[in-house]
Amino acid sequence: MLFFIFILSTFLSLLFPKSKFMFYSYLFLLWFIAAFCTQCADRDIYIARYFNYVGFQKQTEYGFNIIMLFFNSLKVPFDYFLMIIYGFILGIYAWFIRNNTERFSFVLGLYGIFSYCIDMVQIRNSLGFTFVLIGIHQILKNKIGKEEYVKFCFFVIIGSLIHFSNIFFLLFLLSNRVSIKKNFKVVIYTALLLIIIAKANLFQVLGEQVIGKKIDDILGRTIDYSSNQIKSMIIAVIISFLLLISTIYIAYRNTKIASNEGSNEGKEKNEFVTLIMNSQIMLFTTVLIIPMMPDIYRIQRYGILLNYLGCSKYEISDVNKKVMNSFFYNFLTIIISVLLFYLQIQKLGNFESTFMSLMTNNKFL
Repeated sequence: MLFFIFILSTFLSLLFPKSKFMFYSYLFLLWFIAAFCTQCADRDIYIARYFNYVGFQKQTEYGFNIIMLFFNSLKVPFDYFLMIIYGFILGIYAWFIRNNTERFSFVLGLYGIFSYCIDMVQIRNSLGFTFVLIGIHQILKNKIGKEEYVKFCFFVIIGSLIHFSNIFFLLFLLSNRVSIKKNFKVVIYTALLLIIIAKANLFQVLGEQVIGKKIDDILGRTIDYSSNQIKSMIIAVIISFLLLISTIYIAYRNTKIASNEGSNEGKEKNEFVTLIMNSQIMLFTTVLIIPMMPDIYRIQRYGILLNYLGCSKYEISDVNKKVMNSFFYNFLTIIISVLLFYLQIQKLGNFESTFMSLMTNNKFL
């Protein structure tokens, strides 16, 4: 029952890209599915953390510990705690989407396809990413100055105190307001630097200074990943990147044509899409350190929401009729989101524990 409601609502959200009614109705459905799920991956782990946060201090960042301590002090039941956390996560996601595109319902529909189901399982990562989004919003909407950079860094650091891997979103700064050609040069230097830092275990040293010895557990170094699992992660990230970069590049060419024709709106959209494309390329550098820090593959997944926003800027105007028809481009982005779901949910063995558990274990349906 819930599965069919979800599919139908996702379809309607994509069909009516600018509908406020569909946007908020679909947002409520996403919250309802997650908030009243009685059994999904990691739920038992979070229950144990919530009621024994002192015992899990060595495996949990300070920020998330403080949040659990606060709710425990108010004697908030675990289920209510999750409802509030899910509401905050999806609320910030919705706020970010609503403020950065006119086709907000379409973007939320794409997110519903991927990566909603796994974001609702990896709660710490998703909660930390909400603060990253607040920081990114400062860069996307304001004329960049020292104040915006400071705000961005502040929110990324807050996010990393909830899940340390969010610190890698500082790479976003390196891709800001530069040409595509110049960005590739920055990527090469960044990739080499990341490998050197990871090989020298400097991430562990930094993490120990920020959140103590628990850093090894948090970054996944003590998790028993097999070589085949790591290979699968790397392959999934590489193919996902190629799919994402192909769709965002088409949007880049689309907005570039409008910009060259003198359209102010086209120029603004092109700057936005260029920033998103640069960030996708920059975040891709983290694939090089997956063998040393397996859980870092999640970084690219969280960047997918930005990619959806960039794709939403695609449209055909009077000065821009030489590119792909809008219908086919929208259809392409939907197909890409389905392929991403297959690569990172089905192929990595997360289908039953994430998507199906959300759809079949609801308290009311």
